[in-house]
Amino acid sequence: MKILVINPNTNKALTEEIVNQATKSVSKDTIIEGFSPIQGPLSITCEKDEKYSEKYCLEELGNCLEKVDGIVIACYSDHSLIKTLRSKINTPVVGIMEASLTFADQLGKSPLIVTSGNSWIPTLSNYLNLTNRRGIVRAIDLEADELFSLRDSLAEKIYIQVQDFLSSNNYALCLGCSAMTGIEKLVQKNVSWPVVDGVKAAVMMTKNLIKVSNRYYEDYH
Repeated sequence: MKILVINPNTNKALTEEIVNQATKSVSKDTIIEGFSPIQGPLSITCEKDEKYSEKYCLEELGNCLEKVDGIVIACYSDHSLIKTLRSKINTPVVGIMEASLTFADQLGKSPLIVTSGNSWIPTLSNYLNLTNRRGIVRAIDLEADELFSLRDSLAEKIYIQVQDFLSSNNYALCLGCSAMTGIEKLVQKNVSWPVVDGVKAAVMMTKNLIKVSNRYYEDYH
């Protein structure tokens, strides 16, 4: 089984770390490959950045999509590339926000998302409302490339954003940026809630969808 993880920004080092963390979360029968465009935004901070990143991803992906069994979009948003790829191919396509929120739902918890920049708070809050989820969105006020360079201090920064809510057991803490992948164990030391790594949740969801798709194909063909 081969899964392509698309980091829609141009930060190659972040893409490598995303692949590294995703690989750690799967068995040896699953190959994780990474992709990020050469052109486009270094960090995705708004819908305009999102559209640019989609444009360059589509231009540069070439025939990569034909060689994989599933695709993960590693941007914590309802990224437009998700819908576009789903309309073009039959391969499962999963976004990391969608996966982390689904994981929180399955745990019976409301999502408390800690994201990167403050500009994401209204966008993510609106998505929670549109999907009938009661949740909270907080931000560290750093962009994805800045978060990636400050990974050693991220757990403490996240704790600062959630400490006022820790008396409640109703939440799952959703790491709301691909640059936060791999720090869930550090964050877990400070909170008793489930901590959801969106990249790893998306890889797990994609694997399950691939298996279901394969069974369907075998049963009906």
